[in-house]
Amino acid sequence: MSDAPLPPSPAGDSPRSGGIYTRAGTTVSLKRDAWQAQIATQGGSLVALTFNGHPLVRAWPTSQVRPCYHGATLAPWPNRLADGNYIFAGQTHQLALTEPELNNALHGLVCWENWTLIDSGPDTATMGTTILPQPGYPFQIELTSHWRLSGEGLTWTVTAINQAPAPAPFGIGIHPYLTAGEGSVDDWTLTVPAQTILITDPSRKLPTGRRQLRTSPLSDLRIGRCLKGVRLDDCFTDFTKGQISITRPDGTGVAMEWEPENLPFAQVFTSDLPDSPWDRTGVAIEPCSCAPNAFNAPEGPPTLTPREERTYRWSLKMI
Repeated sequence: MSDAPLPPSPAGDSPRSGGIYTRAGTTVSLKRDAWQAQIATQGGSLVALTFNGHPLVRAWPTSQVRPCYHGATLAPWPNRLADGNYIFAGQTHQLALTEPELNNALHGLVCWENWTLIDSGPDTATMGTTILPQPGYPFQIELTSHWRLSGEGLTWTVTAINQAPAPAPFGIGIHPYLTAGEGSVDDWTLTVPAQTILITDPSRKLPTGRRQLRTSPLSDLRIGRCLKGVRLDDCFTDFTKGQISITRPDGTGVAMEWEPENLPFAQVFTSDLPDSPWDRTGVAIEPCSCAPNAFNAPEGPPTLTPREERTYRWSLKMI
């Protein structure tokens, strides 16, 4: 990819808002005390987060195409949708297969969209986008993301509003890759205080059932397990606490926190990407409002009712 000069910032993303135009759209840098963050309009994404210069998420260069959904917002569905196909209100809908090797539609519609930078300040940024009716998803959802740094870390909220006069299937998640510092995934300990793990079909990574985590070979994740040699691309639920942490041997590291009442599931991926520079360099922690393939759940898809507004909140902090 050429490193030729980039075009001027498009209208709506002016220097007045503090943005810098890059190949990831407009990026905004935030700072509060020892905390720094960088946000990009492409996918409403978290690019970087540091404390005293130490990374808490695996940053990606905005001069390149964003790798592996790093830091993206996932909506109107997170995770995988089998065959990109679902039935809602008696109508069958077909979405593009964005994970063609597994015949799935992956991670929604907004993760590659260029969101609008609405406002920014020294330690805050707000961006928005609207999912307009389209083939496979003939619904209209307005999304607004807000990031805020405090002395404790980064808080990230997303508000979704169904702007249509009819119900819409809807789910949401985020996709940051957390890092406990130097080294790789093999050097860190992961703690997942969940009671249930979803059983998946290894050929398509879609859920086929559930199992109590205490009876799983991964049962020690509940109290903390060293990730050396452990490969995860699994979804957990029934959390006793809305927190997943990654720590170094000295017990310090990073925690993702959220409200399990609104976000009852969390996918964990150990970035197993052989022959990639991103192989096992971070752990994707993805708290989500619904399970994989939720649009095809036996009880029906999760929905937003007409004009319903719902807010979801995540936070990242040092431990």
